Amino acid sequence: MPRYNMNTLPTPPVSPEALSTGMKRPLDTRYTPKRPTPLRMLWRSVYERRMDVKALKRYLHRNQHLDINDARGFSVFYHACRTSSIDAMQYLLNLSQIDINKRYGPLHATVLHASVCVGSAATIDLLLKQSNINVNLTTVNGHTPLHIAALVKSVIATEKLLAAGADPTITDHCGHTPLHLAISQGSLSTVKCLLANKSPNSHYTTTTKTFPPLTHAIALGHYPIMCELINAGEDFNKRDHLNRTPLDVAITFQRYDCMSYLVDCGAQQSITHQDSSPPESTVEKPKDIRQLMSLEFWTSPTM
Repeated sequence: MPRYNMNTLPTPPVSPEALSTGMKRPLDTRYTPKRPTPLRMLWRSVYERRMDVKALKRYLHRNQHLDINDARGFSVFYHACRTSSIDAMQYLLNLSQIDINKRYGPLHATVLHASVCVGSAATIDLLLKQSNINVNLTTVNGHTPLHIAALVKSVIATEKLLAAGADPTITDHCGHTPLHLAISQGSLSTVKCLLANKSPNSHYTTTTKTFPPLTHAIALGHYPIMCELINAGEDFNKRDHLNRTPLDVAITFQRYDCMSYLVDCGAQQSITHQDSSPPESTVEKPKDIRQLMSLEFWTSPTM
């Protein structure tokens, strides 16, 4: 006698008369795969870093609302910007239910922050076309979208944000401007872009938390960026909050190429003495910087 798997047997038919007498239909134990719902398909596409526009439209056709967020508080529109899904973004914007300046997640980032981080020019353009967008909103760290563009070294995003009115002088909670972050990343092209859009009345000053951009570049050893800053008009004798000149910083960090360039530009070295210092007649005069460099390199002086 053949053996059958009970899970594969068809459901025995039951007559209407038997059902009327109280007989129950046998339980159908056959496996029926669940049909994915539009919402399930939508989130699956989001986690796969793409956006299923068809699933989105089917869901909105049934529910007529956009109040759907993931477990971390990010909306579908935020994920559409993060995945650079232009069709989904345009469809959602046409519904006129999107707060484009809303902050999401633990960092309180906007959709513009997300788009700049990804670096999609088309996504950034679409957001900047919205009349009510605020390009200077900050995260919990004080980062504007322009800060993010400097961090990811995106020249395209930097240019578009500056053209849209982004303020390059805003500092984050550490006192860094976008120019500081571009210098930290060693991105010469981003630094050039920020300096090219520098208005005569604007200045990339610093707070007591950080250093001037020129000092920052020298300390990190970014010689080309240092040259670009000086050519753009940065004061090579400006002291930081520790009363150090750029040349002092170059000597401290042993940036010999920076030392040579600063000396050629006429930079000054700051020598300070406390009240307990000996009289001036007994204080040894500072050596010439070129001699100091030659001693460091064990070579003869050039002067």
